[in-house]
Amino acid sequence: MFDFASDLPAPPATRPLAQRSLQQSALWRGALDLLGSDGKVAQIGETQALVMRRCWPVLGTVGMISRADLRLTPDTARGLRSALGLQHLVINAETEGDADALRASGFVKLASARVVAELPLDPSTDLMAARLGGKWRNRLRHGLGQGLVIRRRPLPPDPRHWIFAAEARQARKLGYRPLPPALICAMIAQAPGAGQIFTAYRHGQKVAAMVFLRHGAKATYQIGWSNEDGRKVSAGPVLMWRAMVDLQSMGTDQIDLGSADAAQAPGLTRFKLGTGAQTRRLGGTWIDSAWSPRWHRFGHRLRRAHA
Repeated sequence: MFDFASDLPAPPATRPLAQRSLQQSALWRGALDLLGSDGKVAQIGETQALVMRRCWPVLGTVGMISRADLRLTPDTARGLRSALGLQHLVINAETEGDADALRASGFVKLASARVVAELPLDPSTDLMAARLGGKWRNRLRHGLGQGLVIRRRPLPPDPRHWIFAAEARQARKLGYRPLPPALICAMIAQAPGAGQIFTAYRHGQKVAAMVFLRHGAKATYQIGWSNEDGRKVSAGPVLMWRAMVDLQSMGTDQIDLGSADAAQAPGLTRFKLGTGAQTRRLGGTWIDSAWSPRWHRFGHRLRRAHA
Protein backbone atom coordinates (compact mmCIF):
# COMPACT_ATOMS: atom_id res chain seq x y z
CA MET A 1 0.00 0.00 0.00
CA PHE A 2 1.12 3.55 -0.49
CA ASP A 3 1.25 6.61 1.74
CA PHE A 4 -1.79 8.78 1.03
CA ALA A 5 -0.35 11.57 3.14
CA SER A 6 2.38 12.32 0.59
CA ASP A 7 0.66 13.19 -2.69
CA LEU A 8 3.08 12.85 -5.58
CA PRO A 9 2.83 15.04 -8.69
CA ALA A 10 1.11 13.24 -11.52
CA PRO A 11 3.59 11.90 -14.10
CA PRO A 12 3.16 12.98 -17.73
CA ALA A 13 0.60 10.98 -19.70
CA THR A 14 2.03 8.25 -21.89
CA ARG A 15 0.29 6.38 -24.65
CA PRO A 16 -0.60 2.83 -23.57
CA LEU A 17 1.40 0.01 -25.04
CA ALA A 18 -0.14 -1.41 -28.22
CA GLN A 19 -1.39 -4.87 -27.31
CA ARG A 20 -3.92 -7.30 -28.64
CA SER A 21 -7.49 -6.83 -27.50
CA LEU A 22 -9.32 -9.64 -25.74
CA GLN A 23 -11.23 -10.39 -28.98
CA GLN A 24 -7.94 -11.00 -30.78
CA SER A 25 -6.19 -12.91 -28.00
CA ALA A 26 -5.23 -16.57 -27.84
CA LEU A 27 -7.67 -16.77 -24.92
CA TRP A 28 -10.60 -15.79 -27.15
CA ARG A 29 -9.47 -18.05 -29.99
CA GLY A 30 -9.21 -21.02 -27.64
CA ALA A 31 -12.70 -20.34 -26.29
CA LEU A 32 -14.16 -20.31 -29.81
CA ASP A 33 -12.51 -23.66 -30.49
CA LEU A 34 -13.98 -25.14 -27.30
CA LEU A 35 -17.43 -23.85 -28.21
CA GLY A 36 -17.21 -25.18 -31.76
CA SER A 37 -17.36 -21.76 -33.41
CA ASP A 38 -15.73 -21.15 -36.77
CA GLY A 39 -12.84 -18.80 -36.12
CA LYS A 40 -9.59 -18.81 -38.10
CA VAL A 41 -6.45 -16.73 -37.91
CA ALA A 42 -5.71 -15.04 -41.25
CA GLN A 43 -2.60 -13.24 -42.45
CA ILE A 44 -3.53 -9.68 -43.40
CA GLY A 45 -0.60 -7.71 -44.70
CA GLU A 46 2.07 -7.77 -42.04
CA THR A 47 -0.25 -8.75 -39.20
CA GLN A 48 -2.59 -11.58 -38.25
CA ALA A 49 -6.21 -11.38 -37.19
CA LEU A 50 -8.89 -13.71 -35.95
CA VAL A 51 -11.74 -13.90 -38.47
CA MET A 52 -15.02 -15.31 -37.18
CA ARG A 53 -17.18 -16.87 -39.88
CA ARG A 54 -20.78 -17.94 -40.13
CA CYS A 55 -22.91 -19.13 -43.03
CA TRP A 56 -26.45 -17.77 -43.07
CA PRO A 57 -29.31 -18.85 -45.32
CA VAL A 58 -29.75 -16.38 -48.19
CA LEU A 59 -26.97 -14.09 -46.94
CA GLY A 60 -24.18 -16.62 -47.45
CA THR A 61 -20.83 -16.51 -45.66
CA VAL A 62 -20.41 -13.60 -43.25
CA GLY A 63 -17.09 -12.85 -41.60
CA MET A 64 -16.27 -10.57 -38.71
CA ILE A 65 -12.95 -9.13 -37.57
CA SER A 66 -13.30 -7.52 -34.16
CA ARG A 67 -10.77 -5.10 -32.65
CA ALA A 68 -7.70 -6.15 -34.62
CA ASP A 69 -5.07 -3.51 -35.35
CA LEU A 70 -4.87 -4.31 -39.08
CA ARG A 71 -2.76 -1.32 -40.20
CA LEU A 72 -4.78 -1.19 -43.41
CA THR A 73 -4.25 0.90 -46.50
CA PRO A 74 -7.12 1.63 -48.90
CA ASP A 75 -5.66 -0.92 -51.32
CA THR A 76 -5.41 -3.77 -48.79
CA ALA A 77 -8.86 -2.96 -47.40
CA ARG A 78 -10.42 -2.91 -50.86
CA GLY A 79 -9.47 -6.51 -51.63
CA LEU A 80 -9.77 -7.92 -48.14
CA ARG A 81 -13.23 -9.51 -48.37
CA SER A 82 -12.38 -11.34 -51.59
CA ALA A 83 -9.01 -12.43 -50.25
CA LEU A 84 -10.75 -14.01 -47.25
CA GLY A 85 -13.30 -15.77 -49.46
CA LEU A 86 -16.32 -14.05 -47.90
CA GLN A 87 -19.54 -12.68 -49.31
CA HIS A 88 -19.83 -10.14 -46.51
CA LEU A 89 -17.19 -8.78 -44.16
CA VAL A 90 -17.85 -6.77 -40.99
CA ILE A 91 -14.95 -5.06 -39.24
CA ASN A 92 -15.04 -3.54 -35.79
CA ALA A 93 -12.05 -1.28 -36.38
CA GLU A 94 -9.52 -0.96 -33.58
CA THR A 95 -7.95 2.28 -34.78
CA GLU A 96 -8.97 5.49 -36.50
CA GLY A 97 -6.27 4.80 -39.09
CA ASP A 98 -7.97 1.55 -40.08
CA ALA A 99 -11.30 3.40 -40.18
CA ASP A 100 -9.85 5.92 -42.64
CA ALA A 101 -8.62 3.10 -44.89
CA LEU A 102 -11.98 1.31 -44.75
CA ARG A 103 -13.84 4.50 -45.64
CA ALA A 104 -11.50 5.22 -48.55
CA SER A 105 -11.83 1.67 -49.89
CA GLY A 106 -15.63 1.74 -50.07
CA PHE A 107 -16.68 0.04 -46.82
CA VAL A 108 -20.00 1.31 -45.46
CA LYS A 109 -20.10 2.53 -41.87
CA LEU A 110 -22.66 0.76 -39.70
CA ALA A 111 -21.89 2.14 -36.24
CA SER A 112 -19.93 5.03 -34.77
CA ALA A 113 -16.67 4.57 -32.94
CA ARG A 114 -16.66 3.82 -29.22
CA VAL A 115 -14.24 5.37 -26.77
CA VAL A 116 -12.42 2.98 -24.44
CA ALA A 117 -10.42 3.56 -21.26
CA GLU A 118 -6.99 1.95 -20.97
CA LEU A 119 -5.15 1.90 -17.66
CA PRO A 120 -1.34 1.57 -17.63
CA LEU A 121 0.10 -0.28 -14.63
CA ASP A 122 3.48 0.30 -13.03
CA PRO A 123 5.62 -1.68 -10.55
CA SER A 124 5.64 1.45 -8.39
CA THR A 125 2.39 1.78 -6.44
CA ASP A 126 3.38 5.40 -5.71
CA LEU A 127 3.38 6.20 -9.42
CA MET A 128 -0.01 4.53 -9.89
CA ALA A 129 -1.32 6.43 -6.86
CA ALA A 130 -0.09 9.71 -8.35
CA ARG A 131 -2.28 9.14 -11.40
CA LEU A 132 -5.48 8.77 -9.36
CA GLY A 133 -8.05 11.52 -9.61
CA GLY A 134 -8.61 13.55 -6.46
CA LYS A 135 -12.22 12.45 -5.85
CA TRP A 136 -11.35 8.85 -6.71
CA ARG A 137 -8.49 8.97 -4.21
CA ASN A 138 -10.85 10.28 -1.53
CA ARG A 139 -13.30 7.45 -2.18
CA LEU A 140 -10.44 4.98 -1.93
CA ARG A 141 -9.41 6.49 1.41
CA HIS A 142 -13.00 6.17 2.57
CA GLY A 143 -13.26 2.55 1.47
CA LEU A 144 -9.99 1.59 3.13
CA GLY A 145 -11.42 2.74 6.45
CA GLN A 146 -14.58 0.61 6.27
CA GLY A 147 -13.18 -2.71 7.48
CA LEU A 148 -13.51 -4.41 4.10
CA VAL A 149 -11.91 -7.80 3.56
CA ILE A 150 -10.70 -8.29 -0.02
CA ARG A 151 -10.08 -11.76 -1.42
CA ARG A 152 -8.69 -12.69 -4.82
CA ARG A 153 -9.29 -16.13 -6.30
CA PRO A 154 -9.06 -17.73 -9.75
CA LEU A 155 -12.56 -17.71 -11.22
CA PRO A 156 -13.68 -21.33 -11.79
CA PRO A 157 -15.08 -22.21 -15.25
CA ASP A 158 -18.57 -22.77 -13.87
CA PRO A 159 -21.49 -20.83 -15.41
CA ARG A 160 -23.40 -21.45 -12.16
CA HIS A 161 -20.91 -19.34 -10.18
CA TRP A 162 -22.72 -16.71 -8.12
CA ILE A 163 -21.06 -13.77 -9.92
CA PHE A 164 -22.80 -14.60 -13.20
CA ALA A 165 -26.25 -14.64 -11.59
CA ALA A 166 -25.46 -11.39 -9.76
CA GLU A 167 -24.33 -9.70 -12.96
CA ALA A 168 -27.39 -10.96 -14.86
CA ARG A 169 -29.67 -9.31 -12.28
CA GLN A 170 -27.63 -6.12 -12.44
CA ALA A 171 -27.66 -6.14 -16.27
CA ARG A 172 -31.46 -6.41 -16.35
CA LYS A 173 -31.74 -3.50 -13.93
CA LEU A 174 -29.27 -1.26 -15.75
CA GLY A 175 -30.15 -2.32 -19.29
CA TYR A 176 -26.90 -3.71 -20.69
CA ARG A 177 -26.00 -7.05 -22.26
CA PRO A 178 -23.19 -8.95 -20.49
CA LEU A 179 -20.81 -11.36 -22.17
CA PRO A 180 -22.34 -14.88 -22.04
CA PRO A 181 -21.08 -16.89 -19.04
CA ALA A 182 -20.45 -19.85 -21.39
CA LEU A 183 -17.90 -17.79 -23.34
CA ILE A 184 -16.16 -16.52 -20.21
CA CYS A 185 -16.03 -20.04 -18.80
CA ALA A 186 -14.64 -21.41 -22.07
CA MET A 187 -11.82 -18.86 -21.88
CA ILE A 188 -10.82 -19.71 -18.34
CA ALA A 189 -11.30 -23.46 -18.85
CA GLN A 190 -8.51 -23.62 -21.40
CA ALA A 191 -6.25 -21.18 -19.54
CA PRO A 192 -6.40 -21.78 -15.76
CA GLY A 193 -5.80 -18.57 -13.84
CA ALA A 194 -6.80 -16.36 -16.76
CA GLY A 195 -9.93 -15.31 -14.87
CA GLN A 196 -9.41 -13.57 -11.53
CA ILE A 197 -12.24 -12.56 -9.21
CA PHE A 198 -11.75 -9.96 -6.49
CA THR A 199 -14.47 -9.98 -3.84
CA ALA A 200 -15.12 -7.45 -1.06
CA TYR A 201 -16.69 -8.66 2.19
CA ARG A 202 -18.08 -6.60 5.06
CA HIS A 203 -19.17 -8.31 8.25
CA GLY A 204 -18.78 -11.60 6.41
CA GLN A 205 -21.15 -10.65 3.57
CA LYS A 206 -20.29 -10.08 -0.09
CA VAL A 207 -20.83 -6.44 -1.02
CA ALA A 208 -18.92 -6.10 -4.32
CA ALA A 209 -16.83 -8.06 -6.81
CA MET A 210 -14.80 -7.55 -9.97
CA VAL A 211 -13.70 -10.06 -12.61
CA PHE A 212 -10.68 -9.58 -14.84
CA LEU A 213 -9.54 -11.72 -17.77
CA ARG A 214 -5.78 -11.92 -18.27
CA HIS A 215 -4.42 -12.31 -21.81
CA GLY A 216 -0.72 -11.89 -22.37
CA ALA A 217 0.57 -8.74 -20.66
CA LYS A 218 -2.93 -7.24 -20.76
CA ALA A 219 -6.08 -7.74 -18.70
CA THR A 220 -9.67 -6.84 -19.48
CA TYR A 221 -12.10 -5.61 -16.82
CA GLN A 222 -15.01 -7.95 -17.51
CA ILE A 223 -17.48 -7.76 -14.62
CA GLY A 224 -18.09 -5.15 -11.95
CA TRP A 225 -20.84 -5.86 -9.41
CA SER A 226 -21.84 -4.07 -6.22
CA ASN A 227 -24.87 -4.01 -3.96
CA GLU A 228 -26.14 -0.97 -2.09
CA ASP A 229 -23.94 -1.68 0.93
CA GLY A 230 -20.90 -1.95 -1.33
CA ARG A 231 -21.60 1.43 -2.87
CA LYS A 232 -22.07 3.04 0.55
CA VAL A 233 -18.67 1.86 1.77
CA SER A 234 -16.81 2.67 -1.50
CA ALA A 235 -15.95 -0.96 -2.17
CA GLY A 236 -15.44 -0.30 -5.91
CA PRO A 237 -12.29 1.84 -5.59
CA VAL A 238 -10.82 -0.56 -3.02
CA LEU A 239 -11.38 -3.53 -5.33
CA MET A 240 -9.98 -1.73 -8.36
CA TRP A 241 -6.90 -0.59 -6.49
CA ARG A 242 -6.26 -4.10 -5.19
CA ALA A 243 -6.69 -5.44 -8.73
CA MET A 244 -4.25 -2.86 -10.12
CA VAL A 245 -1.58 -3.89 -7.62
CA ASP A 246 -2.15 -7.65 -7.85
CA LEU A 247 -2.48 -7.83 -11.63
CA GLN A 248 0.70 -5.82 -12.09
CA SER A 249 2.54 -8.25 -9.83
CA MET A 250 1.22 -11.09 -12.03
CA GLY A 251 2.82 -9.59 -15.15
CA THR A 252 0.06 -7.29 -16.43
CA ASP A 253 1.09 -3.86 -17.68
CA GLN A 254 -2.28 -2.59 -18.95
CA ILE A 255 -5.97 -3.03 -18.10
CA ASP A 256 -8.62 -2.50 -20.75
CA LEU A 257 -11.45 -0.96 -18.72
CA GLY A 258 -13.87 -1.05 -21.65
CA SER A 259 -16.28 1.62 -22.84
CA ALA A 260 -15.90 5.17 -21.52
CA ASP A 261 -19.09 6.84 -22.74
CA ALA A 262 -19.62 9.99 -20.70
CA ALA A 263 -23.04 10.60 -22.28
CA GLN A 264 -24.57 7.16 -21.72
CA ALA A 265 -22.81 6.15 -18.49
CA PRO A 266 -21.34 9.26 -16.84
CA GLY A 267 -20.87 7.72 -13.39
CA LEU A 268 -19.13 4.61 -14.64
CA THR A 269 -16.95 6.67 -16.98
CA ARG A 270 -15.87 8.95 -14.13
CA PHE A 271 -15.00 5.88 -12.07
CA LYS A 272 -12.84 4.44 -14.85
CA LEU A 273 -11.05 7.68 -15.65
CA GLY A 274 -10.43 8.36 -11.96
CA THR A 275 -8.03 5.41 -11.93
CA GLY A 276 -5.64 7.33 -14.18
CA ALA A 277 -6.82 5.58 -17.32
CA GLN A 278 -6.38 7.18 -20.73
CA THR A 279 -9.13 7.30 -23.33
CA ARG A 280 -8.76 6.13 -26.91
CA ARG A 281 -11.25 6.26 -29.75
CA LEU A 282 -11.75 3.08 -31.75
CA GLY A 283 -12.66 3.08 -35.44
CA GLY A 284 -16.35 2.15 -35.61
CA THR A 285 -18.06 -0.77 -37.38
CA TRP A 286 -17.85 -1.17 -41.17
CA ILE A 287 -19.14 -3.59 -43.81
CA ASP A 288 -18.11 -4.63 -47.30
CA SER A 289 -20.48 -6.89 -49.20
CA ALA A 290 -20.87 -8.74 -52.46
CA TRP A 291 -24.21 -6.95 -52.50
CA SER A 292 -22.26 -3.70 -52.51
CA PRO A 293 -24.78 -1.41 -54.28
CA ARG A 294 -27.55 -2.45 -51.93
CA TRP A 295 -25.34 -2.05 -48.86
CA HIS A 296 -24.28 1.40 -49.98
CA ARG A 297 -27.89 2.51 -50.33
CA PHE A 298 -28.71 0.95 -46.95
CA GLY A 299 -25.68 2.56 -45.34
CA HIS A 300 -26.60 6.02 -46.64
CA ARG A 301 -30.17 5.62 -45.35
CA LEU A 302 -28.83 4.43 -41.98
CA ARG A 303 -26.54 7.44 -41.65
CA ARG A 304 -29.36 9.85 -42.52
CA ALA A 305 -31.65 8.17 -39.99
CA HIS A 306 -29.08 8.69 -37.21
CA ALA A 307 -27.97 12.18 -38.29
